[in-house]
Amino acid sequence: NLKFNDDGETLTYRPRKFYFIDLEQSIGDPDKTFLTVPNIPLLTGFYTLKGESGFAKTFKVDTIMRAAGATTPFVNVSFTGLLWGYEEALPCLKMDRPAHCPAPTASLSMSEDEEEGDDDWDDFKRRKRSVEDAGRSVSTEEEDRVDLRDGDFESWENPKGGYVNCSCVWGLFRDRNVTLRKPVTMYHGLSDLKKKGVVKLYDSKPVLNWWVPGSQCDQVGGQDGGTLAPGLLEDESLNLFIDLMCRKLELEYEKDEVYPERLTAKRYIP
Repeated sequence: NLKFNDDGETLTYRPRKFYFIDLEQSIGDPDKTFLTVPNIPLLTGFYTLKGESGFAKTFKVDTIMRAAGATTPFVNVSFTGLLWGYEEALPCLKMDRPAHCPAPTASLSMSEDEEEGDDDWDDFKRRKRSVEDAGRSVSTEEEDRVDLRDGDFESWENPKGGYVNCSCVWGLFRDRNVTLRKPVTMYHGLSDLKKKGVVKLYDSKPVLNWWVPGSQCDQVGGQDGGTLAPGLLEDESLNLFIDLMCRKLELEYEKDEVYPERLTAKRYIP
């Protein structure tokens, strides 16, 4: 999906990233590392009600709370679950339930939830862990044997929230593994080597439409992290474009790092 543009200066490509787990190089097991984090689907659901009032707001809050069931504003999930999926009913609220799945059990009221106490919370955590086992990244034994150049990417793609084994799951990076990202247009350097890797457009636009309109922060620019122009001097800053953060990040030279085989690299820090 790489195209050289007619202007003779730029090319456009859409990155596709793959996430793999390498336990030998990791400091911990993501399946056994648990975090207490904000329940983003629940908080997002409440945020969508901002500005509403009256019966409509009351009805929607009641709908969210019934769908949430035993969910709380903060959840304790494994790192694997946070990235690739833990059980959360809200993202599937407007989705059609798979035909082969049995009807869901009725949600508990708030008073019933309080009476059940720890037993219900423990059951919720057990259900989340069972879903996390099914919500892993593309790095499985079967898919590791597949040549990624010829992989069936569409069959590996997942939405951020959806049904897995008749349970609704949501993961922070669930929709980012394998999925094609937005197009990036950058200078290829054939006409001016100093501009090699400088980003000109993101998603076919010169602005991010994220920060204050007309501000420098909202302007697309900086270096594409996948390629750098040669000849960068130590007294020059490195301005990287990070699409995930919708911003540019300026880095300053700190020191040289020497790696095995006498490979020397320059270390830059924010």
